[in-house]
Amino acid sequence: MVKCKNLVFCTCKVEIYNLIYPVLLRGYYYMTIGDYKKMTELKDTILDINHS
Repeated sequence: MVKCKNLVFCTCKVEIYNLIYPVLLRGYYYMTIGDYKKMTELKDTILDINHS
């Protein structure tokens, strides 16, 4: 745990990180896979695995 002089600033940073990180992650997946159709197929496959 990093000690913070300004707790409000620290909390703010964490919240911003939590907002930005999923967007970056999604962007990374889009760039890696390249094809949106493949992405949706992958999502459907994951959903199918979860349901079975």
